[in-house]
Amino acid sequence: MPMDEAPMMGLASLTPDRGAAPEATSDPRVAAILREAIEALGESDREVINLRHVGGLSFKQMADALDEPLGTLLTATAPGRVELARAALALLALWALALARRPGLALAFAAAALAASGATGHAAAIHPTWSVPAKAIHVAAVAVWLGGLAVLFATARAGDDFRGLAMRVSSLSLAAVVVLTVTGVLQTLLFVPGLGLLVCCAYGAVILAKLVGLGALVAIGARNRIRLVPGLPAEGTRAALRRAVAWELVVMTMVLLAAGLLAYAPVPRPDLHPGAHATHMEMN
Repeated sequence: MPMDEAPMMGLASLTPDRGAAPEATSDPRVAAILREAIEALGESDREVINLRHVGGLSFKQMADALDEPLGTLLTATAPGRVELARAALALLALWALALARRPGLALAFAAAALAASGATGHAAAIHPTWSVPAKAIHVAAVAVWLGGLAVLFATARAGDDFRGLAMRVSSLSLAAVVVLTVTGVLQTLLFVPGLGLLVCCAYGAVILAKLVGLGALVAIGARNRIRLVPGLPAEGTRAALRRAVAWELVVMTMVLLAAGLLAYAPVPRPDLHPGAHATHMEMN
């Protein structure tokens, strides 16, 4: 069976346990959207989707069917290659920092890994011209904020040196909040044409959870900046600041977990509202 026909014939047989949304089995509009998306893919991507989601094969079975090594199969698609590049760049950054002792080179590798992160998830499939750089900047802002908090929590500096570090981290965190807000709003507008659609789907619930977490982080950061940082380098204030930073790291971890869920939540579509939502088939 030709590869450009097989996915089309198998759309009706896609079931939830094979990775498609339940609505895809009964709503012809969903099938039409999936058909259009599959037709836009390259031949190798269509073949992988056909074997995985229509044939229901495991990756090992797919490798046997295609007579390809499993590692080759996992990197046969564009998302797989992006993930491989991102992992390699992250490892190179770790090598440059921990073994080569070249922080400048480590920063360059890390920046490249963050840029590659922008080309994953929904951003790679929906308005990529805008959403890919927006996501890359969004992730970079998170990295700056998280890195600053980690350094502030773990540092052994004391006295005026610690106060100066806390002031710099506070300023970077404030800038990161602004960047995160702008890029987050931009991505939401790009992914969801109507904000009213966010109230009726899992994607909107995760967005709301992220906003609640961001609000908590801003509140903790504002308290640190206004009440604690000016009181440094008093030892009692230093201990209070470290406790606040620890809580900030805990909340940020929860927000990052929520952000990870967005990659697996279907983006709501206005043409399917309110009864169905299209699932963007992607690897993240």
